[in-house]
Amino acid sequence: RNLRMKNLDFGDTQVVFNYCKFKILIFSMQYNVKMLPWSRYFLGLAIIYVRDILERSFLKSLNTYITKI
Repeated sequence: RNLRMKNLDFGDTQVVFNYCKFKILIFSMQYNVKMLPWSRYFLGLAIIYVRDILERSFLKSLNTYITKI
């Protein structure tokens, strides 16, 4: 398990970390139906993270497409 974690590059671990944060956010929001200021802040962060991940995956697919040509 440790070896596998070491094989992941920093970008992958960052994405996994952000995904976990997002999961925790969703989980906490289900319990805090009232939007507290801090949860609003975290929601903003989560949107930024998701957008970042989507952009990164799009760029990766674009790169593979370019190399295929």
